Amino acid sequence: MSDLPLVQDAGDGWHQTDDSRIRLRSDGLLECRHRAGKVLTLESARAQFAFFAQQLGERAPAPLLVILGELKGQNSDARAYLAGSDEVVAVLTRCALVMSSAVSRVIANMFLGFARPRVELRTFAAEEAALTWLREGLR
Repeated sequence: MSDLPLVQDAGDGWHQTDDSRIRLRSDGLLECRHRAGKVLTLESARAQFAFFAQQLGERAPAPLLVILGELKGQNSDARAYLAGSDEVVAVLTRCALVMSSAVSRVIANMFLGFARPRVELRTFAAEEAALTWLREGLR
């Protein structure tokens, strides 16, 4: 259950914002699956990380699996927040971005070179490879 106004219970262990489905998995990983055609906003990113912090409690920080799918993009405020906010650093140990397009991975890797996120972050083509890397980061 969440008392965060932008995060609703979607049932089956998932919660949702306008652009994503999010959860704390039974294996201790955080997971975010973006909805096709949506743009991630600062408000939604903040709500997601407040939810993650609430779910983790004393277990924070933890690794995060992000399935980008057909996400249309992020606004610049959301990008800045995700790359360097104290809230994100307090919640995450590392983050795996799974994207199916090779072009998207090249663009993401170029962005990561410039943005210099404060949390270890890697891009992957396959979810299983991302999960293997994330599990190495579990305490």
